[in-house]
Formats: sequence, C-alpha cells, structure tokens
Amino acid sequence: AIMQMIGEDEYQTTRSGIQYQVYERRYAIYPQNSGTLKISSMRFSGRINATQPRTIFDQFRMSGQRKILLSNPVEATIKPVPGNIPVQDWLPARDVRLIEEWSDDIQNLTAGEPVTRTITLIAEGLTGVQLGQLEFDDVAGLKMYPDKPTDEDKATYTGITGSKTYKVA
Repeated sequence: AIMQMIGEDEYQTTRSGIQYQVYERRYAIYPQNSGTLKISSMRFSGRINATQPRTIFDQFRMSGQRKILLSNPVEATIKPVPGNIPVQDWLPARDVRLIEEWSDDIQNLTAGEPVTRTITLIAEGLTGVQLGQLEFDDVAGLKMYPDKPTDEDKATYTGITGSKTYKVA
C-alpha cells in the first residue's frame, strides 16, 4: 500500500473535566493489491504531568512520567478489480476531471506559429503517479513536441487529490 500523511493537528480538549493535549495525524492509504491489508500499530511517546515549574536542571521540560502508547493494529479486506473491467481501464477514484487549455485561440491558428495545449487530469482519491499516462496520436500536418508530464498531490481532509499535467507544443 501507499501510505501518506495528509494532516497533522495539535489542540486541547476537555473531557470529564480533565484537559488533554491532543496530537492528531491523518493518513491516506492506497492499497496496491487485493487481499488482506494489515496496518501495524502506530507508536506515540510523550510525557504526562509535565506541568511542574522548570528548574535549572530541567531546561527542556523533561519532568513528568514518560508514556509510550500504541494504537490498535487494523486489518482490511481489499476487493479485487471487478472482472468486467480491463485492468488498464481501472481508475478507482471518487471524482475524475480532464481540463484542457490552449495558449492561443485555436479557431485562429496560423501555420508555422507555435501553440501549446495543456491537459490536466485530476482525480480525488488517487496520487498523481497512479494516474498512468495519456497517449497523443500523431496528427497529419502538425509537428507535436510533448513535454514530460508533471505530477502533483494535494492533501485534503478526506484524502489526496492527485493531478497529472501534460503540455504539448
């Protein structure tokens, strides 16, 4: 699986009259194979009751009792790609968009003058690397010069939105 941290928060909350310092981490996990996915425990190390005043001997607030906590391990069953869909056409995303932009008005092109076509593929729930490759067929009467595509990932509260941008002059 591909696992990427998508968020990190630190805040205080009160429960049953007791104030807590909360450290929250959010991860996006993208299974790469069907079957059982086992996610190991996460480990947290911290100190409690470290509110005693600092002394010359405790400049780095190391007083208090050290605690090491482990989260519960998690197992998930990952379903295979549906049998009626060719694997190369499988794109398990929540939302997919294809955006096309031109550097000039394509209704008024002039022979010999370059124009750049930019195509961006955006998918919620996938990384840019997972979006595969677009192929550009040759067009009679045109010379095309494709750039190397660029990938970008944006972390959101619900996961990752990946994009892949292609530029062809």
